[in-house]
Amino acid sequence: MADSSVGSAGDDLASNVESSQFTIHTRVAATKPLTYMYRLLALPPDTAIELAAATDNAISASSDEASGVAFIHVSTAFQQDALGLRVGMHVSDEEHLLVVDAALEYAWVHPPSYQREAVESFLELIAAPRATASAWTIVEELARAVGAELPTHLVIPPGDIANLAMQQFDQKMAVAAKQAAERRSATGHSASPG
Repeated sequence: MADSSVGSAGDDLASNVESSQFTIHTRVAATKPLTYMYRLLALPPDTAIELAAATDNAISASSDEASGVAFIHVSTAFQQDALGLRVGMHVSDEEHLLVVDAALEYAWVHPPSYQREAVESFLELIAAPRATASAWTIVEELARAVGAELPTHLVIPPGDIANLAMQQFDQKMAVAAKQAAERRSATGHSASPG
């Protein structure tokens, strides 16, 4: 059993990791025009870009189609037995489209308390850099496969992924606090004489 009182806040969760697993859910490399691919998938031509731009959990590294466009989508799961970080990357230029959807899961030795400082440190120092590097490596492999050159300005920093994950963590904690308050309120009403 690890002593969670030693080290930085990220060490609290890092020392509790039983195992980790990186999974690639989707990887697509295509040359443009993409009309054949969208017809095959029965999607309108701008579906991926519109979805990426419409979500609160997405960011854009660039909006200049000639020099390239990059979108990223992040989803998280904070469970008692695991933490999941899913990263979707959509990179496009005038000639190519590259899409990667991958997930990184950490299984816990013991259920964590998910203290905000520890989660933020773990995401910033461990999970987000690993997920970003792994997903971007796949994007680079796809680019090489189709002869695309990735401009360096399209690289999305791990800190951006950690920030998106923390926004979701804060939203989930706010919902949990509201639900707990509602339960306490309902319990208080049922216990009071009528």
